[in-house]
Amino acid sequence: MSLIRSHDCPKCGAALLYDDEKRIYICPYCDKSYQFDYFNEDKLLSFAFEKLSEKDFGTARDALEFLNKKSSPSFPALCGLWLARSEISSVDSLSIDSHHLTQRGDDLKPYLEQTKGSEKAYFQHIKEADALYEEYQDTRKQILALESKEAVLEDKVMRIKMRIEARKKWVWYALKWIDSSDLTLKLFLYIFAFMLAGLFILGIYLYTTFGATEFYFLYGSFFAVFLLTYFLQKAVKIRKLNEALFLVIEEINELRKKKNELLDHEHEVSRAYYDKLQSAKQLEWRS
Repeated sequence: MSLIRSHDCPKCGAALLYDDEKRIYICPYCDKSYQFDYFNEDKLLSFAFEKLSEKDFGTARDALEFLNKKSSPSFPALCGLWLARSEISSVDSLSIDSHHLTQRGDDLKPYLEQTKGSEKAYFQHIKEADALYEEYQDTRKQILALESKEAVLEDKVMRIKMRIEARKKWVWYALKWIDSSDLTLKLFLYIFAFMLAGLFILGIYLYTTFGATEFYFLYGSFFAVFLLTYFLQKAVKIRKLNEALFLVIEEINELRKKKNELLDHEHEVSRAYYDKLQSAKQLEWRS
């Protein structure tokens, strides 16, 4: 076994030993072994992309990092290194809902600095797609927040309607035929007519029974005013609840309008994201 000083271990950097019989390189420190062809650049590149396709990202990364240290970085080696470090076999594996990259943002600067022309455009497309992904996620968060607020408002609408129905139960059944747009006036007329009839009957009864017509008529008047006030109070509360209901419904409509705008924007961002990935895919180097 001889010492091959021209090759260092890609893992720990120590000088490798070469086994003539097995034709492999062995690291005396980390015990990692490498095939003889491992240090042939073309074969090493093919080996690395083979490991990428097998999703053995650690082995592919070690091979490509070694290759980039050994010679001036080439686009295939940089492309493969970015894929290996990002733990993806191709940009095809990315999606707007599954954009899990470990190499993004400022991590792309070294790749952009070491490439030119269409090769640089590959990493530029990836960087722009990454920015679109962030924009998509921000838009998605806003949509979810609006949907949550919409659910709260819809619950509020339901509770207001329940309160209106509860108050209507205490009002004379004539409310069933009353137009809500003119509730107070019509309700007043219905109840007033009812009170007049009741007061007339009460007056006759008191007169024939007790004879103290004026006193009991006054008593009956106060009773009638009390009932009239009670029903009018219910009518006013119903009107106020209807006004509150109208405002909440208007707020829901505005919220839905904004949500629809965000959904349209989300679709546009998603489409631009996939356009960028497709552009990068066309430039991606494959062995």
